[in-house]
Amino acid sequence: MKSSLDTLAKLGEPPLRDIDDDTLQADMMSMNEIMRNTPDDYLLNLHENKAKKINITLKIYSNLCLFLHLAKPSLIGSHR
Repeated sequence: MKSSLDTLAKLGEPPLRDIDDDTLQADMMSMNEIMRNTPDDYLLNLHENKAKKINITLKIYSNLCLFLHLAKPSLIGSHR
């Protein structure tokens, strides 16, 4: 887990926050709005290196999510 968090920090990602963090919901809403207003063509035509970084980052988050689901469930949202 530590190596995953260290790698994410090196990629410039902010540290994980508890689901109870008041700023988390606001940041999620903001990102949803950005994604809604970003044209599909822009997302599909990202520079190759940027796309690789995004893919690597998403894979790390995916693996970390699986681990945290068992080890620290407070960092994972509810399934409501």
